Amino acid sequence: EPVAVLLADQRMPEMTGVDLCAAVRERYPDVVRMIVTAYADLNAAAAAINAGQVTSYILKPWREEQLAEVLRRGLEAHELGVMLRELQVRMLRSEQQATSSYVLGRVLHELAQPASSVVANLHYLDDSLRGLAAEEPIEGGYRELVAELSSAARDGVVAAEVLKERIE
Repeated sequence: EPVAVLLADQRMPEMTGVDLCAAVRERYPDVVRMIVTAYADLNAAAAAINAGQVTSYILKPWREEQLAEVLRRGLEAHELGVMLRELQVRMLRSEQQATSSYVLGRVLHELAQPASSVVANLHYLDDSLRGLAAEEPIEGGYRELVAELSSAARDGVVAAEVLKERIE
């Protein structure tokens, strides 16, 4: 079960409240940690704040209203911490998406120039082969070869133009 607030007594069997808060801090950093004690020990309070990052050090006897208010503030602090962490994760994801989009845009931009060159060169090849076939008589199997090359160049133009359109 998730725990939002830990309220520990400073003096417990086997471990102190500071030790418990420090252990909880390591495993569950979002839990708001508080210590209750009947002893006003300044060193214990300093250790609680430093080692366990305790938000409240409550002296016994306490008033019910006072304890309720401290626990309410602890719950609010926990909720704010969880919301902050969620916002940080969202911001990180948003930055990753923006970076990915930027990189993709740059890559596509870099591919567009060579695609344009390929289209232009294939047009030139097709025009040259058609001109060669129209101007000079071609003997034997060369006529078929020129026709096949011209057809391949036209197919290449179509494929390269489709690729160029997708890139842009």
